[in-house]
Amino acid sequence: MLRFFRHIRKPLMEQNKVRKYTLYALGEILLVVVGILIALQINNWNEERINAQQEKIILQNLRSDLILEQQNLLSHIDAQNIWVDGGVYILRHFDDHSGFEIDTELLKRLNDLFARAGYVPVITTFETLENTGNIDLIQNEELKSEIVNYYQSIITFATNTQNNNADLVDGLVNHVLIELTFLKPNLFTDSSKDWFPVFDQVDYELQSNQMFLDHLQTKLSDLDNAARMINVVNFRILLANIQLSFAGEYLERTADLLELIEVELDK
Repeated sequence: MLRFFRHIRKPLMEQNKVRKYTLYALGEILLVVVGILIALQINNWNEERINAQQEKIILQNLRSDLILEQQNLLSHIDAQNIWVDGGVYILRHFDDHSGFEIDTELLKRLNDLFARAGYVPVITTFETLENTGNIDLIQNEELKSEIVNYYQSIITFATNTQNNNADLVDGLVNHVLIELTFLKPNLFTDSSKDWFPVFDQVDYELQSNQMFLDHLQTKLSDLDNAARMINVVNFRILLANIQLSFAGEYLERTADLLELIEVELDK
């Protein structure tokens, strides 16, 4: 009988040992799993913290760029107003004198129309975001969409401005002005010189010869030439007004985007 109980007791003890070892092994595995999960969570927290810091830097850089963009747009608007005001002055001069009467102020206004303003948007931060894919660090999807749409649009505006300058101002307006007016260094309005200091240059005495002015007066006394000049001045005013319209729109959009970024930074 005793031998029987010993025979049973031994397997039970072995089963208990196996059970203890199994529970111990499971406990070890559980500790490892919990440790891994904690490590992953800490890693996620660190990554989220780093991403949040990078997002803040990105938004701060975009804010700085947009402030510069506002100044850029205001300068562009100043330039367009020079050409609108100059064009209106030339047309009013023609009406007041029933034709063109060459004088220094008229020549200054005509010379102002030779200039044109390209537009180069401030896109350093946005280009970096696009090239690196870091645009996705911006968590606010609505804000991210607004940023992308804004920059895609203003880049298109800059491209169209460049094309208009090359095709319409240089290719059409300046072609007529070169033929029908008298371009002199330093013969620009003070507004043009302030906007673009290159215009404030040394004059050349040879070009002060009255012969040039008499010849110009003769050309602009011709009705066909006067009509060409009036048409090109009106067209130049139209181009400037188009630029003013777009620049004014982008000035508002820039302010709106700045406000959205400020709100995000304050969170």
